[in-house]
Amino acid sequence: DEGVLRLTNYATPDLVGMLYPERSLDVATSDSRMRVVALPSDEDDKGGDGSSSPEPGGGGGEEATGDGIRTDFRILAAWSATVKLDSDVKKVELPDVPAAPEDLAPRKLPGLEKLSAEQLKTLTAGMGEVSNYLRGVRWQEALEKLGEVELVTGPNHYIENLRGAVYTRMRNFDKARAHFTNALELAKGLDTEAFHPKFNLAELDFVTKKWEAARDAFQKLLKDPGKPGTGSDTLINFKIMICDVQQKKEADADLVFKSFDQYDADSPAYYFAQAVKLFAKEDKEGASEWLESAKRIYPKEINEVYNDSLVEMGWLETLQ
Repeated sequence: DEGVLRLTNYATPDLVGMLYPERSLDVATSDSRMRVVALPSDEDDKGGDGSSSPEPGGGGGEEATGDGIRTDFRILAAWSATVKLDSDVKKVELPDVPAAPEDLAPRKLPGLEKLSAEQLKTLTAGMGEVSNYLRGVRWQEALEKLGEVELVTGPNHYIENLRGAVYTRMRNFDKARAHFTNALELAKGLDTEAFHPKFNLAELDFVTKKWEAARDAFQKLLKDPGKPGTGSDTLINFKIMICDVQQKKEADADLVFKSFDQYDADSPAYYFAQAVKLFAKEDKEGASEWLESAKRIYPKEINEVYNDSLVEMGWLETLQ
């Protein structure tokens, strides 16, 4: 490393100046309640893009699906700093702790009740590997792993929905649409599970700039019986607003904008919507100020869900 630096005539910068630059006066407020995450139920385990465990589809929502939420509740040893001893006691007898089970029962997944415990284990483990491949931009390996899992479990809506997500990342929208459509067919009769491929199909119209079709699809999702809690409404309305802005329907966009709350502790939609209005007026500097405010207030994984839409519009070059 030092040799490379010498070849480039690198000069060590002033560390004090780097770490303590001049800053403008600023006040930021935040609410820590949004960082308290409860273990979601089968019905409520949804990602920021409307997708569910084990892995979302398109829309860039995989960073907001709750990675890091603990699911392995094996019995743990506890240590106490205060144990009272009599003068004659030489040893403290601790109660027996039951041994942790060798294998925890895999989580039940809607629509896959006929799969054996071993098949479910293969599915959940495989989905975890695919998630890692997606983050590492290893598309072909992700598709190969999905193929391996499908040989064990058979076709199902989880695999098809995730396969569509991989092709979306590869920008192969025709194949993505085909797999999302298959996922929707395989999830027939499961309203909550069918919502995810429906959302992803709407997202395909969004990223391919079919504004009218995307808006209609998102509008229907607001009334879909499988729609997760009201938190998903905010993201869907944000995308609807972008469709209106892109179609120069300012009155409709303003109407949607009024549904966002600046003091919403769970969603940065108000800040991103302000940025959208300014990006549409080619005021990138003003839009960036609103995005910086959102960055200071909300967790990175939540902001990334909204950033993704701005990247698709070409307003941001990369995820911020």
